[in-house]
Amino acid sequence: MLIIKTGHAETFCEKESRGICSLGDVLRTSFILNIYNFYNITWFTDGKAAPLLGPYEDIAIKTLRDGSELMALDYDLILNLEKDETILDAVSDKQNVFGFIKREGVLGVLIYPTRKFVAYDDLGFSDKDSFQQQLCSILDRKWDGEDFDFNFKSKNQNKYDIGLNWQVGEKWPEKAIPKELWNELEVRIKDKFKVSWQQGFDNLNEYMEWIDSCETIISLDSLGLHLAIAMKKNTLALFGPTNSDEVELYERGAKIFYRNEEELNNLVDQVCDHLL
Repeated sequence: MLIIKTGHAETFCEKESRGICSLGDVLRTSFILNIYNFYNITWFTDGKAAPLLGPYEDIAIKTLRDGSELMALDYDLILNLEKDETILDAVSDKQNVFGFIKREGVLGVLIYPTRKFVAYDDLGFSDKDSFQQQLCSILDRKWDGEDFDFNFKSKNQNKYDIGLNWQVGEKWPEKAIPKELWNELEVRIKDKFKVSWQQGFDNLNEYMEWIDSCETIISLDSLGLHLAIAMKKNTLALFGPTNSDEVELYERGAKIFYRNEEELNNLVDQVCDHLL
């Protein structure tokens, strides 16, 4: 089975590919490996995202260059979760494809195994549905709590009590909150907890090592949050402009909100109420 997920378009909130790879979207998709674990799986992804799939030992990881290499591939099943035009051109006419395709110029989803075509604009997910529920719905199944099987272990696992995952990637800069609030939080908690600031922002392997070195991660809605969930860390997830219902914490933490100025001003108090 071939899975195509490069992160060039968020699965359900972007209709077209962009030049920036969404690493978090690749990682949070990987729970489906527990659904299709009876297949031999090859995963085509962006080179930047490849280290995120390394802890999954039983899959073959390949870097997708321009999509042309998909034309000659022969797999029993191909799940396409990307919207790049070259990829769509390569897979839309194949009989063994499900997921995103184009039919008569219309972007949509081919449901497996019924092969029912649903236009992208007609998917109609509820705002309360988690990403897992949304993705499973196009696989013609109900999400049954399938978790991540992310086998990453660092040399310094749980070295720190709390990790402050304060930076965000270039794709969604509006998720950031003022650095002053993070500084205030550290002052409030450092006497009771061993605190570490985010490390490895420009090196994914170092970043995963740092996430694993923390017992609890306080994070914005970003790759760090998805890594913390996949690594089964305690999490305090901070949500502002994004839909918190999309993110499944698997009962590993709590969600805290900064959707308006009042909540932002009280954010440190809210976090401390959970910790102290």
